[in-house]
Amino acid sequence: NSASVSELKLFAEYFRSRLLEIKKDQVRYSDELAVQNDKLERIHKQLDAMNAKMNVPTSQVTVYLSVTENTVGNIQLSYIVSDAGWQPVYDIRVADIRNPVTMNFNATVFQNTGEEWNNIQLRLSTVNVRQQGRQPELKPWFIDFESPLYDIRNQAPQSVALKSASDRLMAEEEALEESATAAIYTEMQENQTSVEYNISMPYTIPSDNNQHTINIQQYSIPANFEYYCVPKLSRDVFLLARLTQWQQYNFLPGEINLFFEGTYVGKSYLNVRNTADTLDLSLGRDENIIVTRNKQVDLTEQRTIAANKRETHTWEITVRNNKRLPVFIGLYDQIPVSMNKDLVVEPVDYSEGMYEKESGKITWKLELSPATELRKTLSFTIRYPKDKIVYID
Repeated sequence: NSASVSELKLFAEYFRSRLLEIKKDQVRYSDELAVQNDKLERIHKQLDAMNAKMNVPTSQVTVYLSVTENTVGNIQLSYIVSDAGWQPVYDIRVADIRNPVTMNFNATVFQNTGEEWNNIQLRLSTVNVRQQGRQPELKPWFIDFESPLYDIRNQAPQSVALKSASDRLMAEEEALEESATAAIYTEMQENQTSVEYNISMPYTIPSDNNQHTINIQQYSIPANFEYYCVPKLSRDVFLLARLTQWQQYNFLPGEINLFFEGTYVGKSYLNVRNTADTLDLSLGRDENIIVTRNKQVDLTEQRTIAANKRETHTWEITVRNNKRLPVFIGLYDQIPVSMNKDLVVEPVDYSEGMYEKESGKITWKLELSPATELRKTLSFTIRYPKDKIVYID
C-alpha cells in the first residue's frame, strides 16, 4: 500500500510538471500566432492597396473641333460623376440666453470616384442634375362607374409597386436637393434657379466615401428665449430658442446639432419648407422650473338633468420658478372639442388664458420672478345624453 501511494504521488507530480510545460508551450505558440497574424494582416492590406491602384478606372475623352481658321486655345473638360455629393449640416451654439444664437453652416462632402481630390477649390451647387427640368403637364382625367366585380388581388401589387417607385424617386430627389457653404473663404452666388458657393480655400477630399466637414458660413441670429411646457403630456419644461429672422438667409434643409452653454443637447432638423415666421429650437429640459397638473376632485361633479348628463372637470396647474433669474414660459393645455351636436362642451374657467375655440387650445404666457409660484385653473363642462358614455382623461 505504501508503495502504491508513493507511485501515485510520483505520477501526480509528473502530470503536474507536464501540464505546466504544455501550458507554457500554449502561451508561447499563441503569442507567436498573434505575431504572424499581424504580419499577415499587414500583407493583406498592402495587397489591397496595390490592387486598388491597379483597378482604378480610367476613361478616354475624344473631342472633335470644328474651326474656320487656325487658332490656339485651351479646352476645359467638365463631366458628371455619380459617386460624389454633399449635404448641409448645421451647428447651432447658444452661450446663454442673453446672447444671440451662433449658427455654423457646414457642408459634408464625400466622393468615391477613384481619383484623389488634392488641394482643389470646391464649388458647391444646389442644382440637382438628376432631376428633370421639364415642366409637368396635365393629362385627361378619366372617370367611370366602378365595376362591381373589381378584383383587388390583381390590382394591389401594381399600385403598391407604383407607389414604392414613386416614394423612392421622391426620396432620391429630396436627398439630392440638399446642399451647403464656407466662412470668409466662401462667395455665394445666387442664380435664377440655384445657389452656388465658391470656396477659395483649397481642400483635399480623398476617394474614401467618407464625410468630410467644411465650415462654410457663420451667422449670428437674434433669438427670443422662452420656456415651454404642456403639463397634460409631460411635466418637463423645455427651453426654446425662437429665431424670428431665419427666413432671410438662404438656408437649405439639413440636420442640426444643438449646443447650449458648451454642452451638446441633441439633434434637430431644419425644414426650409416651414412657412412659419419663427423657427423653434429645443435646448433641452430645465429641472429648476417645476410644473404640476392635478385634477380637483372636490370641483369635479356629475349630474343627471332630465335626459342628459352634465359633468364638470377641473384641473389646477402650478408653475414654480426655482431659478435665480426671471423666466418667460409658455404654458399650454386644452379643452376638448365636440364632434357631435349631442355632445356640448362649454369652457368654465381658464384663468385669463388665450382660448382657441376651433382647436380647444389654451395658452398662458407667463413671466415668473425668481422663487415665485403661479397657479392656473382649467375647468369645463360637458353635456350629453345619459344613455351615452364619454371618457375624459
